[in-house]
Amino acid sequence: MVSWISDLKSRIAVAILMRPSFLQSRTRAWQLGTDLAINVEETLYRWALSEADGFFSQRQWEKLQLKRLTRLIRQARMHVPYWSNQLSASHNDLLVLQDSSMIPSTTRRAFKKADIRDLVDDTLPSWRFVKAATSGSTAEPFSFFQDARTLFVRRYSRFYELSYASEFKGPSLVIGLHSLKHLHGLGFHVVGHNLEDNAWRKKEFYPGIQRICPRSIISTPSYLRRLAYHLANDDVRLEIESIRFYGEGLPSYQRELLENFFGCPIYGIYGSQECSLIALQCKDYAYHVAPWMTYVEVIDAKGRLVPEGEIGNLAVTSLENECMPFIRYQIGDRGKFLKYACSCGRGGVIQFEGRTADLLEFKDGTAFPIHNILHYFGEKFSSYVDQFQLEMREHNNLLVRYVSCSAASSRSSSYKKQIQEYLESVVRGNMSVTLEVVDTILPQISGKTPILIHSGEASLRESLHSTKVL
Repeated sequence: MVSWISDLKSRIAVAILMRPSFLQSRTRAWQLGTDLAINVEETLYRWALSEADGFFSQRQWEKLQLKRLTRLIRQARMHVPYWSNQLSASHNDLLVLQDSSMIPSTTRRAFKKADIRDLVDDTLPSWRFVKAATSGSTAEPFSFFQDARTLFVRRYSRFYELSYASEFKGPSLVIGLHSLKHLHGLGFHVVGHNLEDNAWRKKEFYPGIQRICPRSIISTPSYLRRLAYHLANDDVRLEIESIRFYGEGLPSYQRELLENFFGCPIYGIYGSQECSLIALQCKDYAYHVAPWMTYVEVIDAKGRLVPEGEIGNLAVTSLENECMPFIRYQIGDRGKFLKYACSCGRGGVIQFEGRTADLLEFKDGTAFPIHNILHYFGEKFSSYVDQFQLEMREHNNLLVRYVSCSAASSRSSSYKKQIQEYLESVVRGNMSVTLEVVDTILPQISGKTPILIHSGEASLRESLHSTKVL
């Protein structure tokens, strides 16, 4: 009896997850329909996700992904000119997920070269096309269309998404992240750059916090660092139970410092503007792919799958966006699937190794990954440097801005020499290295703080930095 009931629940969950937002996709009237109808579908979808999380095996998730990927490929080949040229009839019937490796991967650069009319399915109703754009932090601004259905699903599953690692309770303080529409309406939203305004914090921010008494914070790591800084300086304490971050990576040493400051765990949610939700951290801080939203592959430079445990480029297929399909889309990040079984019981454990673009490229044709510099600074200089940023300047000069810890003054000359020597060993005579102390490194308007920028990107920021060249 129990087995029969479990099987029935599994079938119902699969049916719902196979066609999320199924009612909205049929008629615009439903999209604009009653609150009751919307709430019913949201409740069903959240139930299906929680049920699947409880009993789906990795193989069951893969079967679901295969069905949805096959359907997406067929539709793209029939109705999207770009994919009609890329796909053949043999791609219509994938036997296993790994067969997708026969499909050519694509990039943002390739999409930007194409006519936008060749990238979309014009047989779909206009209300499903939602204009969007990347933040431009990768120096490749890109406008595209999201599918309104993706936004519905993301909104329906937002509490599951936020509770993936541990229980998440509102009301929430949301700093920045205004481009993430599924977070709208969760609580007290503030513009991140306003944190730097002393008068605003005292007249609006702190009274607002006192009024709503947030139990959770949602933001980017850059804004979390700035919030901690101002709370400490203003002698204000928050009673927070959980924190979630989007938009950037958070090194473990910085996470530990912020967790100690706020007194609660901090977990990450990883995605991209083009492909929406990609992975989430569990209670053990391991990232797991979100199989109800995306299919993720790790590939080499020729688009071939790399073995588990090896680092490669991340190619992501959004299973929700039928308006402008992103299939085997290289998002610019690198990573690897891990072999071990996570204690949380979920599969699809992935480790991100940083952005492909985050490399110091030298005149002799070699390059050095920014990730290694991050790791080294974290190990050697975390007691002396609060934050740093690299700027590639003209005439082969690497400018390193950093915020010095207040406790570092007693050994300032010693650690400055160590930083200089380390970076000179990295560049190996390919360029000069200049160190510059700043009071603060402010995030961009998106809430992100790029580790590596180029001289043209820095002009708008220079007035924000109080600097002294060493």
